[in-house]
Amino acid sequence: MSLHAAEVAPVDLKSPVEGDFAGSEKDALDALHHNPERIGPYLQLGSFYNRQGKLDLARSYLLRGLETEPDSPGAHQLLAVNYARRQMWDQAFAHIDKAIDSQPSNPVLFYNRGAFLYNTQRYDEALEPFRKAHEMEPQNLRYHRDYASSLEAAGRHEECLAELTALLQSHTREAGLYYDRAHSWMKLGETEKARLDARKAVSLRPDLAGAHYLLGKIHEQDGESSRALAAYSRVVELEPGHFNARYRLSLMHMRHGDREEGRRQLDTYRSLKDNVDARNAVLRGGDAFRAGNYGAAEAQYREALERDPDNTQALYYLGLIQKRKGQLTEAAESFHKALAVQPDLAVARANLGLTLAGLGQADQARIHLRQAMGAGPDDFEVAYAAGRGYLTLRDFTAAENPLLRSLELWPGHPRVLADLFRLYALWGRIDAARKQIGPAIEANPDDSRLHYLAGLFWAGDGQFDRARDVLRVAARLSPNDVKVARLLSRMEGMTASEVPSR
Repeated sequence: MSLHAAEVAPVDLKSPVEGDFAGSEKDALDALHHNPERIGPYLQLGSFYNRQGKLDLARSYLLRGLETEPDSPGAHQLLAVNYARRQMWDQAFAHIDKAIDSQPSNPVLFYNRGAFLYNTQRYDEALEPFRKAHEMEPQNLRYHRDYASSLEAAGRHEECLAELTALLQSHTREAGLYYDRAHSWMKLGETEKARLDARKAVSLRPDLAGAHYLLGKIHEQDGESSRALAAYSRVVELEPGHFNARYRLSLMHMRHGDREEGRRQLDTYRSLKDNVDARNAVLRGGDAFRAGNYGAAEAQYREALERDPDNTQALYYLGLIQKRKGQLTEAAESFHKALAVQPDLAVARANLGLTLAGLGQADQARIHLRQAMGAGPDDFEVAYAAGRGYLTLRDFTAAENPLLRSLELWPGHPRVLADLFRLYALWGRIDAARKQIGPAIEANPDDSRLHYLAGLFWAGDGQFDRARDVLRVAARLSPNDVKVARLLSRMEGMTASEVPSR
């Protein structure tokens, strides 16, 4: 095994900036109650729930805020942050660009656009918005430093070095800058200069594990094995999960004849690396899942589980894919495994309830659906899965509240609107179904099954012209669907005395 064969580059992500949307939850809710037409309370609540990690709830308030003020740069900015935290990059970029169009002199917006580009590994593209943010607010250390790190990530080491040197002239006590510059010196082969900067970083911040690790590499490169061993040992004292240091330690101990300690460090390294590789596989799986490439997503989640059988994200998303494929028994098993590791994962419990409902296990389904709603009432995915679960059980009274709650959390969600129409139609609440059918059809113009159900509903309601209209759309969307063609044929020329059953 070569000296650097097992070294893995650390993940370096840029956290977006929310800006100043101060205010307590209670004050914002009170303000919203008294004046729901003002944008301010929506922004405060969106920012508050973003920080709390209640992303569905935050998005709900921000979308409602946009109904009040469609061009609000603050709402678009916070929605961009919200989507970025979900790694829903198309939506994140769409909202940050709208915010920039409305407020082109705001450095926070350009910084966030740079952060999104950086986090999607588009380092060259990230440089321009980072540069603009820095030029607009040159005293902001974060903007300047992240511009420099983008130069480093883009392979422009000399330019990065120049920026860091300029920064250090005004920030002489900033340990992180010396550490960053030491990396740049190493990339350029300037080992002694890297050593000086790494030592300076350690002198300013003795707990900076990365600087100790860099010194260890320099000592090892220069044949100073005892110093390298001491430096790597210090790294794992400060940061036990530093897998690269564990790997270097395993080699150092082997070279010093301590094979038992070398094997122990190597085992620890392998365990840590498996966890990192599993997380990376989950990230790749998430990208494939959001793109609708479920086969590739499943392969990534299975790879993650080979490395870490207790990875709850991999188990949960594998369960979703299995449920989508109609493999309900396998999906229920995946959700059960996820909950065995993390019992408070409400979204897995809600989907387990939905899956058990599909398997006809009504009593067990109700237990999990009830527990999920108790644990995650402000999570859209939880509320929607619970509503669908109760709807599958044809427990219409229990289904209504979680479906309405999910619509509060995500106003205008197409599938929720469709399921609410289906709920009221099956329940026999004709007036409510009539009110719901228009929004459902408008939000799902390409859903042939929904148009077919709407045709059945209007026909049962004796409104044959409306029934024919939606059935013709269904027939155009699914020209080979025998049920649609048969019902449309019956409807052509039907009189009011010939009402088909719903």
